[in-house]
Amino acid sequence: GKAAQGANIQGTDVQGTDIQGTNIQGMNVQQPSEVYPVIFEATRKAVLAAERSGVLVSLKFDVGDRVKKGTTMAKVDTGDLGLRKKRSEFSLRHFSVKVKNLEKLIQRGLATEEEVAGARTEKDLAYTDIQIFKKQISKSYIRAPFSGIVIRRHVQPHEWVTAGQPVIEIVNLGRLRAVANIPSRLAIEMKKGDSYTFYVTDLDISVTGTVTAVAPEVDELS
Repeated sequence: GKAAQGANIQGTDVQGTDIQGTNIQGMNVQQPSEVYPVIFEATRKAVLAAERSGVLVSLKFDVGDRVKKGTTMAKVDTGDLGLRKKRSEFSLRHFSVKVKNLEKLIQRGLATEEEVAGARTEKDLAYTDIQIFKKQISKSYIRAPFSGIVIRRHVQPHEWVTAGQPVIEIVNLGRLRAVANIPSRLAIEMKKGDSYTFYVTDLDISVTGTVTAVAPEVDELS
């Protein structure tokens, strides 16, 4: 027969319950006379990857650690980017002074427009290089996009990582989504916004949630 996959019910009252993990089984959605198992999933989950290739010189967090949004969780070796950026900063200061001096000299007829234009071009190139190096250095840091809990580390400190390689995984359990397979005879009566009760067997508590979606799906085993 047909079954509608879990109404994707979000349990907004689950906050502050000490539930750990993203897929928690053994919970039930209760109808007046029937009980169906569901799974709670985190609505916010992220696998953080390296944006640059290099040695992972720092990885400060492990499974179970809590992190705040914006926290630097890992760092890839920046190599000589810092030195190259500093060299460009020296060049920028040099050409900034040169442009000012040439602008004074041109008023006295001791410099040409071509010389001033050339110095301005060198100044702009140095500034552009600085911005490029800043961007590359920024990509060496892996930061938490939201507050949450570390649930998996894919690599260890001092390992070589490549651009796009998963490094660490975090979830935010402040809001959970309950997914269940409900028989079609019941699912067709569910409406967005309806409230249902869930019983968490491991914690021996009941929480409520609101239906956000009912997705028809054929269950070959039913």
